[in-house]
Amino acid sequence: MLEREFIKALKAHGLPLPITNRVAGAHRVDCYWPEHKLVVELDSYTYHQSRHAWEQDRRRERDARRNGNEFRRFSHDDVLDRRALVLAEMRALTGSSPSRRRGTLAGS
Repeated sequence: MLEREFIKALKAHGLPLPITNRVAGAHRVDCYWPEHKLVVELDSYTYHQSRHAWEQDRRRERDARRNGNEFRRFSHDDVLDRRALVLAEMRALTGSSPSRRRGTLAGS
């Protein structure tokens, strides 16, 4: 659900779409933009509350950075409640200009 909402927001604002749920380095990541050397992980408490998940998340981040990728982690609240900030950060990370698509305002 969280990934679907994130991708929907990217599409609605004309931002580049990632490769999703693919191996980047030694780990499977939620979102990967190879052309921008960018990895984004989307964290909901439901799937990231255990110690094992927490440890895996840290390994995934270290691996991404070791491979020269920029790394961002967005929470459930970031994607759903602070969407404008997430979209602004994604625009900056991908070098995309603000866009109005499908009658929505950029950042809504």
